[in-house]
Amino acid sequence: MRWRRDRPLLLGATGPRYRTTLDRIGLALGAGAVAGGAVTALASGPEPLAVLVAFAGGAVLTLLAAVLLGGPLWWLAGLADRRGPVSAAATGAVAGFALFLGVQAAGFAGAGIDALTLPYRWASAVAIALLLAGVAAAVALVAWRVAYRRVR
Repeated sequence: MRWRRDRPLLLGATGPRYRTTLDRIGLALGAGAVAGGAVTALASGPEPLAVLVAFAGGAVLTLLAAVLLGGPLWWLAGLADRRGPVSAAATGAVAGFALFLGVQAAGFAGAGIDALTLPYRWASAVAIALLLAGVAAAVALVAWRVAYRRVR
């Protein structure tokens, strides 16, 4: 049996259909960047300049992560006909977890950590990555809401 575009690639991929357009994708990237910048600004200090710098930096980094890491995952989910909010949140959470755990693990390489400290570093890295994966899932849901509309 040959795969056709109107048939789901994975078994069980039934349910509501969602559709997007190129302009909605651009708006979703902007909305996700604003959401990521807002979360970063909330974590900054009380000074207005610190809030502004944190917002701008968070927005730019969120946009880069969404395009470079989330884009291929979003494309694969679209091929599998997984375009719903649960899939968006799961994709954002997996991408965020992998990104933040990878960044922290890369910091272990040159730190010269002894064998007694290493398990605690890994536990801390996993806990922080899980927390930030929740934030990434929320940002992905914001972008999904802007990008997709249900087909009736």
